[in-house]
Amino acid sequence: MPAFQKISPQLVLLFGILAVSTASPLIRFAQLEVSSLVIAAYRMGISGLILLPLAVPRHNAELRRLTRGELALAALAGLLLALHFATWILSLEFTSVASSVVLVTTNPLWVALLAPIFLKEPLSPPLLVGLLVALAGGTIVAISDS
Repeated sequence: MPAFQKISPQLVLLFGILAVSTASPLIRFAQLEVSSLVIAAYRMGISGLILLPLAVPRHNAELRRLTRGELALAALAGLLLALHFATWILSLEFTSVASSVVLVTTNPLWVALLAPIFLKEPLSPPLLVGLLVALAGGTIVAISDS
């Protein structure tokens, strides 16, 4: 069994939460010396260098079976992820860390709002309540930032 499979899921979760929760303040601090796009490029590059040696040996056969269309979709996904990080990190130059984080974590709201259109999934009453609470919280943060 590879060494990384012996790591406790709770430890991985704790590390992930710490990494995500400290990213914005650390990026804001780094922006004093480095361009936002350079920070985004390094963030993508370093994560790729960390994941590559873990993914290739473990999934080499699947990677070799990818078609050109699948590789093109993967490249498009990578491009969109790079655009996401570039715009999010750049947003830290123009707004507070709190507002930037609120905006960048609206993904579940967009999924919920677009699910009825693309997945034909209806919005349930608890989901609507959750959407309203999240939007109210985001509005409060936005108003307090201005």
